[in-house]
Amino acid sequence: MASRRAWPPARSTGAVKLPLSPHRTALSELAANRPADALAHLDRGAEQFGDHLGSWLASGWAYFLAGDVATARARFEKALELDDTFGEGHGSLAALDAMAGDLEAARRRMEIARRLDNQSFSAALAGIVIAEAEGNPDRARRIFEIASSQPLSHDGKTLAQLLTRAAL
Repeated sequence: MASRRAWPPARSTGAVKLPLSPHRTALSELAANRPADALAHLDRGAEQFGDHLGSWLASGWAYFLAGDVATARARFEKALELDDTFGEGHGSLAALDAMAGDLEAARRRMEIARRLDNQSFSAALAGIVIAEAEGNPDRARRIFEIASSQPLSHDGKTLAQLLTRAAL
């Protein structure tokens, strides 16, 4: 009969080191100002986790920040291919459309995103860009204030709280 190992081991010599996920590794690379390495890890995470929609969105926004809008769009479209009821996927494409100046397409996608997820941050981003493009900075500011007061993380933190914490 095989013996069972107790966990944790009775005579542990230190903390167990688990490998970092591709997403955590990507964040470390971004913090070290190595965006190309971060993109590679995000891509690996999206491929590794296949149908995890957030992985495709994280990769897409990283490509957007790197200036590769075409690849960002492809990543957002992949998320929607996996689940066309994912509000953030539609919102992310709405934001890209708005930034490209296609306000009608942005409005259509933004409305879909809001119907699917009334707290979609990417839909709010699209709304901000649309309001600015239409010469309505007060409306853009109101949208931002509302969006930044919505809980974003599992612990209920808002964007404003997360940004304040990151700045400290």
